[in-house]
Amino acid sequence: MGERNYRERYETIMQAVRDTLASIHDANRTVTIVAVTKMQPVDVLKEFISLGLSEHLGESRAQELRDKAAEVSGALWHFIGPIQTNKIKYIVPHAHLIHSVDSSGIIDAVAKRAAEERKVQDILLQVNVSDEPQKGGVAPTESAMLVEHAMTMKHIRIRGLMCIAANTDDTLRVEREFAELRELRETLAARYRGLELPELSMGMSGDYKLAVKHGATMLRIGSSLFGERT
Repeated sequence: MGERNYRERYETIMQAVRDTLASIHDANRTVTIVAVTKMQPVDVLKEFISLGLSEHLGESRAQELRDKAAEVSGALWHFIGPIQTNKIKYIVPHAHLIHSVDSSGIIDAVAKRAAEERKVQDILLQVNVSDEPQKGGVAPTESAMLVEHAMTMKHIRIRGLMCIAANTDDTLRVEREFAELRELRETLAARYRGLELPELSMGMSGDYKLAVKHGATMLRIGSSLFGERT
């Protein structure tokens, strides 16, 4: 796929985002596209970055993040996959934002590595709003406990929440899940003084318009940008 297709696909997504924001009278909201680069070769990422469309790239495998970050300059890397404690050493040195923090143990390990790197690591808490056991994320009812734990860590900064909605044709269910994450964000921000949660990472290629409708500030887009992985 060449430059033209990347541009066209990106602009198609952004136009859909703008149209959705206009339809709900929220045109001033900034929505960032995190281009999901799992299994994409480095030359594709370099070409995409060179177009100046988005500097935000997302990886779901720790070693792949480490390897690509060493070769692709000019990117802000997001880690969006399940986190294994023994792989955090590959994530924290390169991650602009970690989307998938979902336990106190992961918070502790990220904070420890961030201290070693002499950085404050921005994170999102992943919340399992779909109530699907195969998906990661803390239960909504337990999210406050994780927020309180993370707020005690000087090398951690919570920037918001993330979710993966159910993979279903039931759009009403998907909308309920996105709305639940937004409402949880509002509840937590109101509960804890000084806690700002500006980011809602929700929505992928198949449901990003619904996510924007319900407050998303970050979309994790892979196949709609790069095509289906083979």
